[in-house]
Amino acid sequence: MSRKEKKAKSGARKALKLKLLERLSLTQKFCLICAFFCICFAIVLGLMIREQTEDIKRATRQLQSIEYQRPLMQLLHYISDHQLTAQRYLHGDSSLENVLTHLQQRANEAFNSLEEIDKELGKELFPTAASRRDWSEGQVTPATALALWKELEASVQSLDPEESAALHAQVFGKLRILLSLLADSVVLGHGQGSASFHMTESMFLQDPELIQQLLAIGVLSEDVAAASAATPSPTPVEVSEEGVTESIATPPHSALSESKRDSIVSYLALIERQIDRITGSLWKAAQARKENSNDLVLKAALEGPLGELSAAVANLLASIKKNILKAATITTPAATFGVAVQRAVDEAFQLPEVGTEQLHRLFLEQRDDLINERLWCVLLTCSLAFFGIVCSFILLRSVVTPLQRLSHTAQALAQGDMTSRIPIARLDELGQASQSVNLLGSALEDILSNLKSAGVQLTTSATEISAAAKEQEIYVVQQETATKQIALTAKQISDTASDFADHIHEVARSSEETSSLAAVGKESLSHLKQIMAQLVNATTDIAEKLSTLNEKTGVITGVITTITKVADRTNLLSLNAAIEAHKFGAKGGSFGVIAREIRRLADQTAYATLDIEKVVHQMIAAVSTSVEGVAKFSQEICQGVEQANEISRLLNRIIGQVQQQSTNFESVNQGMEVQTTGAQQITDSIDELSDAAQESTSSIRQFHTSLHHLGAAIRELQGLVTLVQCPVPPPKERHSKPKEPSKEPAGELVTH
Repeated sequence: MSRKEKKAKSGARKALKLKLLERLSLTQKFCLICAFFCICFAIVLGLMIREQTEDIKRATRQLQSIEYQRPLMQLLHYISDHQLTAQRYLHGDSSLENVLTHLQQRANEAFNSLEEIDKELGKELFPTAASRRDWSEGQVTPATALALWKELEASVQSLDPEESAALHAQVFGKLRILLSLLADSVVLGHGQGSASFHMTESMFLQDPELIQQLLAIGVLSEDVAAASAATPSPTPVEVSEEGVTESIATPPHSALSESKRDSIVSYLALIERQIDRITGSLWKAAQARKENSNDLVLKAALEGPLGELSAAVANLLASIKKNILKAATITTPAATFGVAVQRAVDEAFQLPEVGTEQLHRLFLEQRDDLINERLWCVLLTCSLAFFGIVCSFILLRSVVTPLQRLSHTAQALAQGDMTSRIPIARLDELGQASQSVNLLGSALEDILSNLKSAGVQLTTSATEISAAAKEQEIYVVQQETATKQIALTAKQISDTASDFADHIHEVARSSEETSSLAAVGKESLSHLKQIMAQLVNATTDIAEKLSTLNEKTGVITGVITTITKVADRTNLLSLNAAIEAHKFGAKGGSFGVIAREIRRLADQTAYATLDIEKVVHQMIAAVSTSVEGVAKFSQEICQGVEQANEISRLLNRIIGQVQQQSTNFESVNQGMEVQTTGAQQITDSIDELSDAAQESTSSIRQFHTSLHHLGAAIRELQGLVTLVQCPVPPPKERHSKPKEPSKEPAGELVTH
């Protein structure tokens, strides 16, 4: 596919999209935009709620971790008690057998409870991949610790103290690893400076490590004390307060060997450092809680157990330093160290119980805060969305309502209600558009008023022209009648001249009848004078009527000039209306139609005026010709009168001298022939005048027809103006499809 075809297809797709958008109303476009933003808003809100839900699940998982930690710490407590009891039992205190059995039963019950919780919550409490892998592969599950415990439980009475301590340490270590994995689930999502982070680090990691160190130093102390009870007293050894040996000179048979001394000293340092770490973590947690939430409950709750733990551990360490490391001879019974260790271990377990309760409270508050935060987030977001939609709807209404008013006013103007106006209450673009429509309505109202006035003037002018044409037609008819009479008289003159010539010939042939014929000729000449006088009078009337007709043609020319000016003004008004209609596009279609109709009527009026002007010019030329012919005819008549007078004188002389002047008959005959020729010329001129009169009548009738067409055009123009001012409301269409926009070309814009 070529690049041009791709561009054409993309252009067609864009055009289709634009057509689809153009079919939508402003409200539908607004709803489409609102739907798009609501979808985006819902997606963002869903992601935000999803993130908050994950935080709530994490907080719930932390609370579940507390539930998992409680039986686990209880199991560790039972195992530590079992280790201390088994240690004393293996050192020869057989009265502890029942206690040992009871602790084993309690430990088994704790294992069962731990396994049930592990089945229920295990998959959810190990979020990291490494912890899930270790837990799923069975390396750090309650089952692996239970297997070691069963092995220890079966062989505890047959083991020596060191083996028992080693097996107990293995079980304790497995449970500690499980507790450390659980701590990863608890601290996940918390900053390292938060109170829950420090509390979790202290309760889940540092405190179990301290308990294991206390158990280890307790076992060593009891072993040393038990061994000292069975051996002679060694040389005294001095140890400094910091745990550094000052004098290590002991006899080879001493119960406190170098390795055990080093182990005790190292455990002493570790326990002191661990106590400092626990105290520091708890102080940081209390300080962070105080700074972030102004909560002093945590500090008050932890001060008592932490003080008792510190006192018990300090008492144990002091007893070990005094009775083992600094004593010359170890005389303290092993049970004394066992009781001190038991007390320190109990206090070490008492601190996690109180800390766990406080940690549970913190996690519960955190979860409640997250739930409330999610609720408030949803409410606030929905409120903002609702407020935004309401504000957008108000804004849309503030835009659509003026547009509807503008559309209704434009439709009213298009239907002819020129009094319709838009109330302007704003100064924005819509207010300016409304003001422009109002100005357009005022301009159209003025144009229609001017058109109406022009129509009245045209009607008046057409009526006057029609009346003048009728009068002109009457004058022309009278002129035609007079011309016919003159033609008849001229024919009679011609016939009379012919008869007179025949009489002259007869006179020539018969001189005897000359006298009588001369008398007859005299009478004929008298009659001819009368006829010539009548002809002169008729010619004078014709000349006067032709002059009147010439004046009327001048009036007609002025009326034609007025009609031409009216037609030009009407054409200019139609062009201006077409220009204004073109400015408003499809909304000005009706004004464009009216403008075209007015221009067509103006053109017809102009064409009719041109025809009338041509006819009037022709009539003026014909009248001028008739005036000249009548003047010439009048001169010829005057000449005829003079000739008739001359003939009369000649006849008088003939009557007196007929016999003496017979020779002059020939000249008289020639004069009569000339008279006959003049009479024939008069007849021809009268015929031409009659033809001109008939042409004038036809032209006046055609002019009258043109005036009739002009009146019809004026009435049609007035009807259009009346229709525009008082339109008939269109019938309501039901289920009608929207009309396609008109494809007719817009009228040309004429610039003056």
